[in-house]
Amino acid sequence: MLGTQAHLPAEQVSVHHPSLHGLLGPVQSVCRSEQSARTGEQTTWTNKQTARSKEQTARTSQQTAWSDKQTARSGKQIAWSDEQTARSDKQTARSDKQTAWSNKQTACTGQQTARNGKQTARTGK
Repeated sequence: MLGTQAHLPAEQVSVHHPSLHGLLGPVQSVCRSEQSARTGEQTTWTNKQTARSKEQTARTSQQTAWSDKQTARSGKQIAWSDEQTARSDKQTARSDKQTAWSNKQTACTGQQTARNGKQTARTGK
């Protein structure tokens, strides 16, 4: 019997007891086979995780490329908007000049009308 070793984990139990002779080889073989199967399963899982990671990286790269294109489009849109603002500012400046010219014309017409009124008053006609 194993005696005081019965409470120990299996890997710490002495295998020198006569009743265990002849069992150790097949047991070790089964353990190695099970361990090999677990290692294979772990490798398969790791490979699947690696593939998923690569797919995610590819999706991230595509998303980054799309985002970069959107940023470029946004930059072009801002440049176009800036050009439109500059054109609008030029048009406003032209309009302001036109208004100033028109105001001067109105003032000149008013002065001419006043002169004509004075002339009419002098001549009585």
